[in-house]
Amino acid sequence: MADMREPIESGCPDPWQYMHPVMRKNFGQWKYHEHPRPGVLLHVAYNGDRVWTVKAGTQRILDVFTLRKLCDIGDTFAEVHVHFTLRSNIEYLVTDESKVT
Repeated sequence: MADMREPIESGCPDPWQYMHPVMRKNFGQWKYHEHPRPGVLLHVAYNGDRVWTVKAGTQRILDVFTLRKLCDIGDTFAEVHVHFTLRSNIEYLVTDESKVT
């Protein structure tokens, strides 16, 4: 499990423990980012690590069946790491380029 930080009683929960391991390892050490195609963001670190963010749009209010389906997709294709944006969209994080295509 990730390093646990001291909990703060107010504000947003700490995202550090839920970050993809490559994102956590290279936090603040990104050489560049690029958009290889719409909906895909490539992060490249100074040490050569690469991680892709694949974005998917959803309806604004998610029901439990949609959440389960999105999580099943994450389990199958996205190395179990997902990120929900403020607008309830989902981003899948992968390190294997073949899973992006």
